[in-house]
Amino acid sequence: MSLFTDYVDFAEYHHSSSHCSNPCVTKCNSFCVECLSLQNYYGHQRAYDCEKRCGAYICHYLFKFYDEMCYLYRDITQFPESTKVLSIGCGPCSELFPLIEGIDEEKSFASLHYYGIDLSDKWKPFHDEIDRLIKSYQKPITTKFIIGDIEDYLEQLKDIKFDLLIFNYFMSDFKKSHNNSTLAVRQLCKLINDNIISRMHSESYILINDINHNSARDCFDILLRGIRTNKIVKRYRFHEPTNVSYENTRSYENRGNKTVRNVPKLYQTQMFINNYNPRTICSSAQVTIEMKKL
Repeated sequence: MSLFTDYVDFAEYHHSSSHCSNPCVTKCNSFCVECLSLQNYYGHQRAYDCEKRCGAYICHYLFKFYDEMCYLYRDITQFPESTKVLSIGCGPCSELFPLIEGIDEEKSFASLHYYGIDLSDKWKPFHDEIDRLIKSYQKPITTKFIIGDIEDYLEQLKDIKFDLLIFNYFMSDFKKSHNNSTLAVRQLCKLINDNIISRMHSESYILINDINHNSARDCFDILLRGIRTNKIVKRYRFHEPTNVSYENTRSYENRGNKTVRNVPKLYQTQMFINNYNPRTICSSAQVTIEMKKL
């Protein structure tokens, strides 16, 4: 057992023992995967507004998101001894677990200060469980979870100089929830640039991991254009999905076909697979931005 598997176990138990707090608009088998598919692949406008579905989301996506973030962290040459991380749209905090693994293997930093902000209060039980597990496993980590609109909390966060800013499947979701408004994305990116990115020190990093679709990649470019300081930018994509045009991702290095490596055997049972259909192929588009101030 590990902190990671304990967290997945909690999500599975929470999902199987909870009732829908916001009932589905479609018929489902109570395992929520069909609803997740309609939301994430077929454009249904629904937020993460049910704790039961949040549990299913973790069991369905966490392994894939974990591995995708591992590839991004490889670009960080050195973490500060005490690293401050801000994750915007943190949801289940999948980007946190590879960092915890880094502490366990003594590959990176001595302590971690993690700030996660998300609009949905349905993630709160999972954030509380992360805090409980961190304390139980005696990890050198502090967390501060904020439930609310990022635009309302930037003023409170602007005095913290973050070493690492993460957008993990946030930008595409933000754009979709704002009727695909490019203007809304521009306004948000300007606020984040003015209050967070402009205050980040040299050799700090911004990491973006999101769907490999032009609607998301356009958001990456909007953010990049607003960063006025010197920076080193690297773009990546995975082989999947194969229907993405090369012309649209010419500047993205192809990482190839990567199968998720981090699915523990206890989640490879036929029952777990039938219930949650865990995603096991990396498929995102990614950007690493290293700040290089004069």
